Amino acid sequence: MKSWILPILCLVFGPGALAQSSHSILPLAPQNKSTQTINAEKSEEESDFSGVWNLRLRGRDTRDEFNQKTLSILRLDLQMEYKLMEDLALNLWPALKAVSGHAQTDSDFEANKSALMVRQASADWRALSVLSLSGGVLNQPTVHSSLLFDEWAFPGFRMSAETDPKNSFQATSFVQSTVPTSQSLSTNTRDFEPTPSFNSLGAGLAYENSVLKVRTRLNYFEFRNLPSNLAFQSGLLGNSVKTSNNLDAQFTYGYQGLESISEARINWTNGFGTRLDFVAIRNQSAPSDLNQGYSSQVSFDFRINKMILTPSYQFFRMEPDATVASFVDDRIDTNRVGYRTRMSLQYKKKFRVYVGGGERDVLFQSSAQSRERIYDLGLETLDAKF
Repeated sequence: MKSWILPILCLVFGPGALAQSSHSILPLAPQNKSTQTINAEKSEEESDFSGVWNLRLRGRDTRDEFNQKTLSILRLDLQMEYKLMEDLALNLWPALKAVSGHAQTDSDFEANKSALMVRQASADWRALSVLSLSGGVLNQPTVHSSLLFDEWAFPGFRMSAETDPKNSFQATSFVQSTVPTSQSLSTNTRDFEPTPSFNSLGAGLAYENSVLKVRTRLNYFEFRNLPSNLAFQSGLLGNSVKTSNNLDAQFTYGYQGLESISEARINWTNGFGTRLDFVAIRNQSAPSDLNQGYSSQVSFDFRINKMILTPSYQFFRMEPDATVASFVDDRIDTNRVGYRTRMSLQYKKKFRVYVGGGERDVLFQSSAQSRERIYDLGLETLDAKF
């Protein structure tokens, strides 16, 4: 008799009666749906934040007639992004460097020191999918080479544009106005000195397919009102200065000119590839025998199972006033000619170990520079998400 009660209730009260009567029997279905909705909402909220970290451990030995440094360097980089809106994001890139070892130098600034650096701290707005506006502390190697800047970030404003990155051919451009500072974001100016400035603009082209990747860029740069303290430090690294006193040192020449950056990567097979890099710089405010610099580098990738073995060789030549010496890669400097070699072994996308060395000599005789040898040994993790 009970077997015909349930069908009658369904006919009289509709399918809702069956669902209600079954609620006490099958309570998990609605609960699972609610949990999935909550988890989806949490996942959507959590996706607004993204970040990667990498850790580097390096040993370096540097020797010349004036300086001797044997240092171990531990460094942690954190790159974080938080999306406020679909087209508006905050980017923060702090780097903590801990240095220990022995250093004998002719000036304190030349010895590597432990520090907390800011590589990027900006608000970035992307408009119309091709235009980007950034304001804050801006990482300079994003748009310039190591012949102009090592790991420097300046407060300022940058506007950039690029075509759809999904296309094989791409075009990019940028313009920026910044205030050159120390790594502690201090201008190092005295009360009577004007605020320094660094302005640059550039345009580039790129092409990429499964075998070949080519990029080229031409930049214009200009420094203004550089402080005397910076001139004194740069004079010890190869620039021409009028006096050797840090209180009233002045650059002999201005610094404005052109920078050319080219890169090509070729995947010959699945197990072998080649990379070629060439950078040239010319300071139009200095004499022709003092104002140029270039760097050329070649490297080969041998892919063996889960590892990549990469030998590389770099040759560079930097005349004394090609650019501001204090900002250049400290393994190059100005008034230098030399080479660097390196052998690295990468395991998957997890970590890399390397050993390297190089030698550099002076182009013009200097009381603060001499022939120098540099040796490096290091371990670094690759970008890992957190």
